[in-house]
Amino acid sequence: MGLGIDPVLVAGPIYDRFRRGDARVAADGFELLRMQFDASASRATADETLWEENERFAYPLFVPGQGRAGFRELLVVLNGLNDSSYRKFFPWAASIARAGLPVAIFPSAFLLNRRPRSWISPTATERAWQARMLVAPESASLINAALSLRVAQQPASLLLDAVRTGQDVQQLAAALAAGQLGGDALFVPGARCHLLGYSLGGYIALALRLLGGPFEASKIVTLCAGASIEGTPQERIDPVSPFILDRHASELLLASVGSLRDRAAQLGPLAEILVELFSAASASTRKRIDELAADLTVFAGAGDRTVPAAGIAANLGRLDAVLPLGIHEYPFNLAACDAPDIPREIARSHRIAPAFEASFRDFLERVLQRLAAPRTQPALAQAQA
Repeated sequence: MGLGIDPVLVAGPIYDRFRRGDARVAADGFELLRMQFDASASRATADETLWEENERFAYPLFVPGQGRAGFRELLVVLNGLNDSSYRKFFPWAASIARAGLPVAIFPSAFLLNRRPRSWISPTATERAWQARMLVAPESASLINAALSLRVAQQPASLLLDAVRTGQDVQQLAAALAAGQLGGDALFVPGARCHLLGYSLGGYIALALRLLGGPFEASKIVTLCAGASIEGTPQERIDPVSPFILDRHASELLLASVGSLRDRAAQLGPLAEILVELFSAASASTRKRIDELAADLTVFAGAGDRTVPAAGIAANLGRLDAVLPLGIHEYPFNLAACDAPDIPREIARSHRIAPAFEASFRDFLERVLQRLAAPRTQPALAQAQA
């Protein structure tokens, strides 16, 4: 993997071709492949409600060059709770692929293109908004209504979805390690899977690394992730946003994290780690995070009110850099939640806003440098050295 930075600042054309279903898109310095994933094998329980969109879906894979194969590493980008499309991640993935590292954008359960269509039809959205206006008129919006309604009905669903996502990523990593991802020897057997997690995806990425197993040799980068429900008002997670949740749904969600503390172990090791990261990392977990050294990079946004930088540092005991970003939900695209013509700006989030181009380049350079750095040596090996 090289370290040359030639960022893709406008990714609208390739995003549009992915949306329309093109199986392969050639671009300058990389190509985009449309991959298919069957998540049904990693279902948490036999009686879990099956939604076809959540079980079988397409995801984008960006590959350096044209027609190359034999790659030994893959970076998987994990999205946030507010994400309803792949748009804003296309410049991230395309830029890193152009620099020499394959990148997959993998959707979280029931988000992006894994959401049942019946949940997000215009009629369903309008009905959800009307229902949320009755309980949270000051914070409900057409954009946050569908997710807020689901959280209000099942407050613990989002954490369980995060666990499901982690299981799916484990399945993806297993296919990668077996040399079965993409076919035509695209990746060699034993290829490593690294993770770049944004917001909710950052918690999942860190939890998978702490869990070990197929991610024991992985590099992890988190962006705008890591604060908890504890601490001062300036430190706590606050998902109230026109792009995420209304206030009533947010309060139910955060309360559900606390209520799951006592039974998280019953849901499995991954759920236990996720609940701890969201509720309050223990001293032993912060020590493990610190020991990851060169395998982990934790980024925060200077103006992030949803997952504050101070809260990330307090909860994880670590913060590598605070970047001059926009709002939490669109860190390289929007400076404020009340910017003019928000729907149009969201639709154009597949391009980096001029005001954040310098921050985006800095972010890319830091990510690539960390992924290229030597791995952390295990504590025993360090003691023997």
